[in-house]
Amino acid sequence: MPAIRHRHSYALEGKDALRVTHRIRVPKAYTDLPRIGVRFALPEGFEEVCWFGRGPHENYADRKSGAPVGVYRLSVDDMYVPYVVPQEHGHRTDTRWLTVSNAEGAGLRIEAEGLMEFSVSHFTIENLEKAAHVNELDRRAESFVTLDVRHRGVGTRSCGPDTPSEYRIGPGEYCFSFVLRPFFSGPLGE
Repeated sequence: MPAIRHRHSYALEGKDALRVTHRIRVPKAYTDLPRIGVRFALPEGFEEVCWFGRGPHENYADRKSGAPVGVYRLSVDDMYVPYVVPQEHGHRTDTRWLTVSNAEGAGLRIEAEGLMEFSVSHFTIENLEKAAHVNELDRRAESFVTLDVRHRGVGTRSCGPDTPSEYRIGPGEYCFSFVLRPFFSGPLGE
């Protein structure tokens, strides 16, 4: 299979901001990818997620009409959805910005250029893919943040129709950009 090309660039903006731009080229051989995005881990203690986008419950490109745009706040643990078989969970769409912070109110603010999709979890994607039952999940102390420019719809043909073509991810050029800033809101509860 030909390689998917991913170029990323970083640019400092002022004293406290870093613009990150991703350019991804998907060859014609790939006709149905699960997502196009990036992921990273934040250290233990980053437990509070606040976002301006669709919510409050999880939503996907083909399952978002019942999730109004607003500002929402949940803990990372509350973003977990306990499916019978562990899998992708907690995704949010049409996001303008999000913050992930600790109990002291310090954290990271991520501002999209346009719209982005995201999830935050204490489980790695690899652990979710290997686990057949909830007791096989390995909850980690870190918070794993996934930022996507596109995420496939949820249909799978396993118990119903497959995802319609407009909610699949195929070949092409994808570009997305966001700004990372330190964030401080003060201690929770004040």
